[in-house]
Amino acid sequence: MREKEVGIAAFGEFSGTEFSDELLKSSGYRPIGYGGCDKVKIIAQESIEVIDCFEESRFTVLPMKIDKICFVMAAAHLVDRMSSADPEPRLVDIRKMMDVIHGYENELSIKRTIVMGDLNANPYDKELLLPNAFNAMLFKGIVRNKTGRTWCGNEYPFLYNPTIHWLSEELENYGSFYYSGDCTNPIWNCYDQALVSPELMDRINSYSYLKKIGDEDLITKVRPNSKISDHLPLLVDIDLS
Repeated sequence: MREKEVGIAAFGEFSGTEFSDELLKSSGYRPIGYGGCDKVKIIAQESIEVIDCFEESRFTVLPMKIDKICFVMAAAHLVDRMSSADPEPRLVDIRKMMDVIHGYENELSIKRTIVMGDLNANPYDKELLLPNAFNAMLFKGIVRNKTGRTWCGNEYPFLYNPTIHWLSEELENYGSFYYSGDCTNPIWNCYDQALVSPELMDRINSYSYLKKIGDEDLITKVRPNSKISDHLPLLVDIDLS
């Protein structure tokens, strides 16, 4: 976080990780939340104001403010696919989370929203695409021409999913989670993603799955070093101004 000057960080499966108050304060960070979310830990720069906080076990939604700029930041760690290949448990939490997000957007007149975390689904999976889930469109041209999708008589606003735009063979930016046990699996999976409201889709400066932090290599042979984490961290640079 210090090296990349990260503003907000979300940690999933963080049990056993020590977040020292002394270390955080000396680096200008603080933990966010009241302990109601046991799957995600949020750390933010001291300068970022928290307007409100909604927590459930698997997600946190935070209206926040930097200077005069208000935005909604949500982070989730959804049910893993080993526990449930069926998307329904993930969809339950997604729908709850999106209801809270839309509530804050409407109540506080906020148009800048970021949803991030271990979603345990790839960009083309139904959890990302269903209108009454994330409704995360992959193509800017669609989002520019349409504000959302009408489905079953209801209008659902788009989020934009930048993930596939930033995947790169040249830079070997493939994904965050490596799994080769299923012959129909892409092996590198993009389970960790950041979705943004249309107002932010042209403000993404970079989006990368980190394979090294400082001198620490996060890859062993071809996959993430599970002694550190079985997922690679996702670093996203977004201009909120």
